[in-house]
Amino acid sequence: MTVNLDAQILSSKLLTYSKKFPVVIFSHGLSSNRNIHASLLKEWATHGFICFSLDHEEEIEVGQDWSMADMQAFRFDQIKQRKEEISKVIDFIFDQ
Repeated sequence: MTVNLDAQILSSKLLTYSKKFPVVIFSHGLSSNRNIHASLLKEWATHGFICFSLDHEEEIEVGQDWSMADMQAFRFDQIKQRKEEISKVIDFIFDQ
């Protein structure tokens, strides 16, 4: 997992506050990426939320001849992988 520690901070004033800020961990949908939702995350950040946005890099190749059971198993594996990635982000946050 790649972590960008040099992400843009919209307001340097946030660095001087000693209060706690709410955290958003954003996981984009299937066939999407974190950049599509950047304006939403920036909006939340302007309201004091610390936003972490994941970019899931799993392969999305669904076979045309897949059964519904095959697709469900594939999606279950994706969700399991995303759960693990989100857990790593939470661990990273609390280790700082």
